[in-house]
Amino acid sequence: MLKLFNKKFLTLAVLMASSVTGYISCDLPALAESEACEYWEVTATSINVRDNNSTRAKIIATLPKGAVIQLHGWSQDGKWADISTQQYQGWVFADYLKCYGK
Repeated sequence: MLKLFNKKFLTLAVLMASSVTGYISCDLPALAESEACEYWEVTATSINVRDNNSTRAKIIATLPKGAVIQLHGWSQDGKWADISTQQYQGWVFADYLKCYGK
């Protein structure tokens, strides 16, 4: 049996045969939405822009809901977006973004 689990930037296939279970993940940057969308919108009430892709990294700005940012790439695990605005460049948590204009 094969089950697919979809996260925002990760598709995980779980293959179950007899008593063996295996996991396969896709290449994160290959996902269509992330490649097709250069600008993204903040969906949370506000979002912290950090100087690195970690919750322990220094907060350099806070963006409000609806702010539009330019995407430059994703962290290896797909959880963080490398972004910029007219004033800031840094990292934000990707769960609080959606493709702008879709």
